[in-house]
Amino acid sequence: MNLPIYFDYSATTPVDQRVADVMIKYLTVESDFGNAASRSHSFGWAADEAIDTAR
Repeated sequence: MNLPIYFDYSATTPVDQRVADVMIKYLTVESDFGNAASRSHSFGWAADEAIDTAR
C-alpha cells in the first residue's frame, strides 16, 4: 500500500479506527459529553469517570 507522507501533524493527526470508534461516544449530543473538570453536574461526573476508565 502506498500512503502519502504528511508532515503537518500540528494541524491534524490521523486517528486509529479503534480510537475513533470509542471516542465517537463522547463527541455527540446524544451521548456522554461533558467537561471532566466540572464537578457540579452529572455531565462532568460522567466525563471524569470516562477519563479514569481510559487511564
